[in-house]
Amino acid sequence: MSDEKNKFTSLPENFMEDYQWIDEYLQEQPSTQKVFQPAWQAFKYLVKDKMYAYIGIQEQNKRPIITLKLEPVFSDVVRKDYVDIVPGYYMNKTHWSTIYLDSDISPE
Repeated sequence: MSDEKNKFTSLPENFMEDYQWIDEYLQEQPSTQKVFQPAWQAFKYLVKDKMYAYIGIQEQNKRPIITLKLEPVFSDVVRKDYVDIVPGYYMNKTHWSTIYLDSDISPE
């Protein structure tokens, strides 16, 4: 039986350094808990044990991503405006959107 972890790309050692500003912003949100999810090789951000974001590597194209839980109407709007915002990777496509962190989308 294969090792579950080997199915996923390992995070580069300096991965979170490159996106520290996002990590800091998420952890500043009230009651946020940051948890490493070994099976996904990603960091989850939770409030009251409910995930609202995760940061990792998209397995197929090896690009860094953040996946966020959004209101469906807002998801539809931003996906139409930005090619690098797509339906949530491995998530419910209605409520989750993935943003490629290496894109040219402004942090604002």
